[in-house]
Amino acid sequence: IDVCSTRAIAAAGDHVRVEPYLCMGCGACASVCPTGAMTYAAPSMPDLGQRVRAMLGAFARAGGKAPALLITEARGMQRLSDLGAAARTQQARGLPASLVPLEVLHVASVGPDASLAALAAGASRIRFLVDEKTAPTYINAIREHAELINTIVAGLGWSEDVVDVIEAHDIVALDNALNAQPNAPALVPAAQFAWQAVKRATLGMALEHLHRHSPHASQTELVVDLPAGAPFGTVAVDASACTLCMSCVGQCPTNALAAGQDTPALKFFEANCVQCGLCASSCPEDAITLKPRIAFGASARSARTVAQTRPYECIRCHKPFGTARMIEAMLAKLGSHAVFSGAIDRLRMCADCRVIDVFSSGDEARVIGVGESTLPKQGEPS
Repeated sequence: IDVCSTRAIAAAGDHVRVEPYLCMGCGACASVCPTGAMTYAAPSMPDLGQRVRAMLGAFARAGGKAPALLITEARGMQRLSDLGAAARTQQARGLPASLVPLEVLHVASVGPDASLAALAAGASRIRFLVDEKTAPTYINAIREHAELINTIVAGLGWSEDVVDVIEAHDIVALDNALNAQPNAPALVPAAQFAWQAVKRATLGMALEHLHRHSPHASQTELVVDLPAGAPFGTVAVDASACTLCMSCVGQCPTNALAAGQDTPALKFFEANCVQCGLCASSCPEDAITLKPRIAFGASARSARTVAQTRPYECIRCHKPFGTARMIEAMLAKLGSHAVFSGAIDRLRMCADCRVIDVFSSGDEARVIGVGESTLPKQGEPS
């Protein structure tokens, strides 16, 4: 919704609505969507991956070294043609030999998953060419995208920024910007995996390949802190406050949070987390906080327990019906309530036993809120 320059996307309750007559097909929504719920139809990620791998492969077979990708649109290709004409008359240096233009319908359609996969495929850098007609929302999204990837790459041990945005409004400025960066070697040997339609699958393979060949490859459980708003991260759960009510599990759209199978526990699967914050906003105890980061290693690909407690057994039938922490919280908050006055032990019972206790004690009228003085006497209409 935030990135769409034509306001073609709007909130619609628990969903979003796309107005096809306003949509310009830029694909920016798909590039910023952390889950892959919004997708770009043409070209698809597998098709884009085939193009990128074919271009980088052809460059290498022709003897080229360390190709950098220049992401641009039809307008940008025309500007590169004008730059070439200026170079032929020695008015400009022209396009560097190591810079490979990749024309797309819109620069905003290329997201972090595609950039990381391109770096894994052997690209040395990713450069985005924008101009005065590129909407500010798109430029901001690309700059955030660049910051995210540069932070990840720095955390893996490389010192140079590998993604940048070129915003030049004339031939001279464009020529200077394109030739300002020295040629750099590719970060890693070219990976051979095919780009997937599932966003997190492509991201996972790209990140794994980059980590395997990075300066920090020996750190099998490497953690890189990311800027706020990044679509990767973990959650910190205050175990002393969490009652394991599982509200967060019900709200999580990516199955990053799950209930324990055999014991009262909260499990977290970091590879699925997109830092949407629904778990934190739905937690009645404010026990959850977000931590943007990216983790490499087995721990990020497997579920871990972030909160756990012992089950609580009904004092009447001894059947487990809740968690100890939840019952303790209920006792603290409801123990003085009029409904439980003189019958606090009912909070320690399961639902069935609570009903039995109410009706076997003869005070069911008081429990449901009807005072004895208001009950109709015999012979009076009710």
